[in-house]
Amino acid sequence: MSQLLIKGKLKRLASQLIKQRLIKYLTTALVGILSFLAFAPYDQKWILVLSYLYLVSILTSSSTENKWLHILLWGFGLWFAGTFWLIVSIHYHGNVNIALSVTALILLGFLLSSIFVLPIMLFIYIKRISNFTNALILSSILILLESARFFILGGFPWLQPGVIFLDTILDFLIPIIGVIGCSLLFYLIVSAAALSSRKVYKYGLSILLIIAFAIPSLTTKLDINNSSDEHLKFGIVQPSFGPRQKFESDYGKSIEDRLISLSLEKEGLDLIVWPESPFPYTLKSSYGNNLVRRLEENNLNVISGIYQSESAPTSINYFNTLTILSSEKLSSYKKVNLVPFGEFLPFESILRGLIDFFDLPMSFLKPGNITDETISFRNHSILPLICFDTAYINNYIQKVKRSTIVVNVSNDSWFGESIGPHQHFQIVRSRAKEINRWILRSTASGISGFIDNKGTIVDIMEINEQGIISYDVPQTTNNSLFVNFGYDLMRYLIICCLFFIIILLLREVLNENS
Repeated sequence: MSQLLIKGKLKRLASQLIKQRLIKYLTTALVGILSFLAFAPYDQKWILVLSYLYLVSILTSSSTENKWLHILLWGFGLWFAGTFWLIVSIHYHGNVNIALSVTALILLGFLLSSIFVLPIMLFIYIKRISNFTNALILSSILILLESARFFILGGFPWLQPGVIFLDTILDFLIPIIGVIGCSLLFYLIVSAAALSSRKVYKYGLSILLIIAFAIPSLTTKLDINNSSDEHLKFGIVQPSFGPRQKFESDYGKSIEDRLISLSLEKEGLDLIVWPESPFPYTLKSSYGNNLVRRLEENNLNVISGIYQSESAPTSINYFNTLTILSSEKLSSYKKVNLVPFGEFLPFESILRGLIDFFDLPMSFLKPGNITDETISFRNHSILPLICFDTAYINNYIQKVKRSTIVVNVSNDSWFGESIGPHQHFQIVRSRAKEINRWILRSTASGISGFIDNKGTIVDIMEINEQGIISYDVPQTTNNSLFVNFGYDLMRYLIICCLFFIIILLLREVLNENS
């Protein structure tokens, strides 16, 4: 009888422990999931502070078991919720059933999270020295991981903590140390707060950071210092059409008519910006030649996304380009950072033809060259960026110095009315402030707008809005401190962080062997 009682108690105890662990795991995943609310369009920035504080507390807690699993679940929550907008392109536009679409996003979330489990676990492996040194170690690991996101698996520099500095009292730091520098500062403050043994520092730093994110920016609208007196009147067109419509029979002419009609609604425009590749044909085709002729007949100067082809020894290569549509031979920019599955297919020989999503139109494009120059138009030197390119500051930081304005075109209609276009627009705004350049952004269905060199929205067209907006845009010639010095400084600092971690790891290995 007593043995049965003991067995019963042990079962209840085991069940209770399992429930407690399960609750802890679910809590960790939930904290990671809620992190996406810190970014646009929600902008609840305090949530990201609490989320990272929770992550650090898990890493340093002596009572927490399976810390690697907590890191994995936290990261999964962040990436799954933060990129769930991809379901619009996979399910609704890619014709993949909902179960497979969600499964794909779950796998993507775990993949993005699993890459970073081992590096963060290094923090646990390295012996503790002092709270301040520990904060340096952890923030170094986190900034190295963020930097790696520009390169690993083709790169996905999304959900950077530095972006949430925008529109706060701390956004003056963005043109000095950049978004990446703001991320490092965020990691350092959060790590120092979570690791501090003194409550006054632990709670004080956390509360100060939360308050700072709650105070709006001191930048006034249209504070366009460092701009010249030379202006050009630009127009931005948003035609508002779906991502697949241009490939429908006879729809190409309809798109042309809509874009030209919208462009003619405003008079006296020097240059009009059309969105990313709105046409189903290439510039050199008969359709492309006819389009250029129509523009010249209507006296319209247009810079637009358009497909271009080039002959190769054994094939024809196709590119997603941004160019001024003219009968004259002008320079064009070929998109560098192609979108996986949408513009190229990884493991093409295996995946091509399996499902509709692996056979999207124009999913066979080639990337351009990073060294492509700026595009000249009258007295302006235009830095061209297509869609995803805006996230990769490392690819165009040097070209900023030779530019006076940035034109960014995109086709965010692939993501519908989800939060994806809002996150993308937030990144574009942070880039404008970071490099001290106006950015003119035209998209197929939103969000389009004029963004000044302080990251301020001057005019905007929301999702699914159709129309044209115009503005007299000044040349901005002075570079931000980040462009001149900050980028190189941050790059060297990140390299120092890498050597710092390597030296500490070598020390641990030598101590174990001695």
